[in-house]
Amino acid sequence: MIIWTLLGAVISVALIIASLKYLKKSVASSIQAEKNVIVNKVTEVVAHLDTLASVHEGFASKAQLDSLTGRVSEIKANLEKEKAVLSQVEEKLGGAQKIVEEKEAVQQDIKSAKEEDEIKLEQLLGAYDSVSNETIELEQKLAATLKNLDSMAEETGIDPNLKLMLEELSSVLTNAGSRLRDLLTEYQSVNERIQTLKSQHEDLEEEYTRLVEQQLGE
Repeated sequence: MIIWTLLGAVISVALIIASLKYLKKSVASSIQAEKNVIVNKVTEVVAHLDTLASVHEGFASKAQLDSLTGRVSEIKANLEKEKAVLSQVEEKLGGAQKIVEEKEAVQQDIKSAKEEDEIKLEQLLGAYDSVSNETIELEQKLAATLKNLDSMAEETGIDPNLKLMLEELSSVLTNAGSRLRDLLTEYQSVNERIQTLKSQHEDLEEEYTRLVEQQLGE
């Protein structure tokens, strides 16, 4: 009886030990499988994290993005200011260009008028010189003729009618000489006026050029 009891106990212990071994092996196998799953999962997560890290390196941080956005806004504001300044400069240049074109047109008119005036002045001066020389020459001839007439009138025995004619001719020539001298004086006055106008014209051109340069420099 005792033997059977002991035998049953041994068998029970053996069964328990076998069950424990089987359970241990099963648990170990299950743990290994779970471990492999975990290891694979960890490997996958690490690979995913590496991928995220490599992608993240291509992007800036929020602080960097905020700084970059602020810099872009600052550059944009400065660009708008520069565009406004450029617009003002372009407007000023446009106005200056218009002034230059207007001044050039006026300058051209003045130049053309000056050329025409100079031609007229030269013609007047040439006429003055010619008339002046002719007047002096004619006056000299009149003086010589009057001298001869006076000599003839003083001769004794001259016909009274001829003497009267010579006296009248002498008077006419004297008046003509006086008129020639007046004409010469008038031409001299005209010549002075011409020279004055020429000088004023040159002064006006210089003053106009100075004003144009002053306006363009403002």
